[in-house]
Amino acid sequence: MASDLNSIEFNLQEKKEFFNSFASLYESEIPIGEIFKLISNASKNDKIKAVCAFISKQINQGKTLEETLPKCERALGRAYCALIAAGEKAGKLENILSDILSNIVKQQEIKSALINALIYPA
Repeated sequence: MASDLNSIEFNLQEKKEFFNSFASLYESEIPIGEIFKLISNASKNDKIKAVCAFISKQINQGKTLEETLPKCERALGRAYCALIAAGEKAGKLENILSDILSNIVKQQEIKSALINALIYPA
């Protein structure tokens, strides 16, 4: 499964779906391992299902997010994985997830504005 993760890369919309689900369930105080199992079962996106199933399995085997996320860097992004690990260690994961979601929304807005600017002359 870990080798399969090397071929998975989330686009901005997939990252938004992943982090939105993660943040919502985390705020509900659901255990971390269960969060990813729920996301994997509920998502219609095969890439998100695969990443969440992997994370859930690793957490249920006793690994931390910090130990698990490096294998998900291609899908989630190295910076986001590092932020999550730091947030988990500092006890500020809820704040970090909120910041990540804000960043993704800003990226989507910038991308949309650029596309509109490039299309407008046509």
